[in-house]
Amino acid sequence: MFTKGFKDQDQRKLSEELGKILQLEFVPDYWEQSQKQALNAQLIALTGISISDIIEISILDFFAKIEEHSLSFENQELLGDILLKVLPLEKKTNKIPLAEKAIAIYEHAQKESNMFSFGLISKINMAKAYLP
Repeated sequence: MFTKGFKDQDQRKLSEELGKILQLEFVPDYWEQSQKQALNAQLIALTGISISDIIEISILDFFAKIEEHSLSFENQELLGDILLKVLPLEKKTNKIPLAEKAIAIYEHAQKESNMFSFGLISKINMAKAYLP
């Protein structure tokens, strides 16, 4: 029980930090120069994975990384939200793998929650708009 309290506290802290990232405004002119590097550093510290890693690895490896860091479903969705937020800033070649990972997160959350969510469906559709 004591350990569960620490895990819950860690997940709440992670939620707060991911929420802070979502509140940041990313500017296209500064994205490649500095903002992407700063975001990568924050994500590595919080989740052990960067935007660059997410672009390069398979969906299975992506979920293995997420599970390795025991991200709650809420935090997985927040990570998907971050991916969705940076999609418009990325180069065309990076948009597809990022969109695929965001869709995978949202579909996984939809399936595991056993509840229909219009919010998740909306996010899936927004990410699908970046696929060919």
